[in-house]
Amino acid sequence: MSKAQRQKGARGELAVAKELERLTGIHTERDLSQARDGGSDLVGLPGYTIEVKTHRGFAVTKHLEQAAAVSSQNVPMVVLNPDRKKMMVLMYLDDFAPLLLLSRT
Repeated sequence: MSKAQRQKGARGELAVAKELERLTGIHTERDLSQARDGGSDLVGLPGYTIEVKTHRGFAVTKHLEQAAAVSSQNVPMVVLNPDRKKMMVLMYLDDFAPLLLLSRT
């Protein structure tokens, strides 16, 4: 991985940590040892493993935008069902933050 890619990843992790704190008041920070040892990109949320991916365009972005366009007052989300893998849920961070707060009470 090039230096530019590592820097882009670090900026993405910091941006997510800052946004989580803005939305929830919960302080998270980059796990600086994760690059060497593996593990979660952000720490500070016991019970959660947060992996941050920063990329110019993900194909799944279109799916979430489609759900948002028709969601009216509902929370848009996409359920990904890859072959022979666990299903995944994709949603906007500001929609996820209230769920995160509920799980901590």
